[in-house]
Amino acid sequence: MNNIIYLFTILLGFISLFVSEIVINKKLKVMSFKDLIYNYILSMIFFLVFSKIFYIILELDFASFVDFIYNDNINSTLKFIFSGYSFIGGYLGIVLASYIYSKIINTNFKKILLIYTISMIVMYSVLKIGCFIKGCCIGKYYTNIQIVETILNMIMYIYLLLTFNNKSINILLGKSIIGFSMIRFIISIFRVYSTTYSFVVVEIICLILNVIGIKLITKKENVF
Repeated sequence: MNNIIYLFTILLGFISLFVSEIVINKKLKVMSFKDLIYNYILSMIFFLVFSKIFYIILELDFASFVDFIYNDNINSTLKFIFSGYSFIGGYLGIVLASYIYSKIINTNFKKILLIYTISMIVMYSVLKIGCFIKGCCIGKYYTNIQIVETILNMIMYIYLLLTFNNKSINILLGKSIIGFSMIRFIISIFRVYSTTYSFVVVEIICLILNVIGIKLITKKENVF
């Protein structure tokens, strides 16, 4: 039963991402609804592929990939498909997908990225509920730290929506990147990781994202 609810929260997370995209795209008017759908499909493909790749790298779980390729056991296949994903990897995958699609339709990359960096925060908050139900991503001292992540990210998401108007793209984009990366950086300190290596890599990526966000805010250009 928990697995069914877990899969439902994943689906709900993907839906919340798309709904958020529609809301923010109406403010930016950067894509048609058709382009929004195509970009969403491309982004979800990149999200799943990159999140799986990053999980394998972070957990050094190359054996599961080899088993998936060479073993036709249905249980091994289902386990590989429905478990083991890194949101950090998926986050970077969506950034790349946004860049590619901006080139395809010849539009502003930062505007498309802004739609996703804000929307991924609400998606992440919903997915953390799934982690709570499944019992993964637990904390060192407070087991239900996933709920703390959900609350913090929802607060950040609401804040970004409320402060959306009359701001430069760079400031909004910088805030959304910093918001996600700093919450993840702080929470990761209190989260259980399988290895010190995976913890360090996640923290480094979060710091890099934070620096990028700060640089964007200091530019203060592209007002819409």
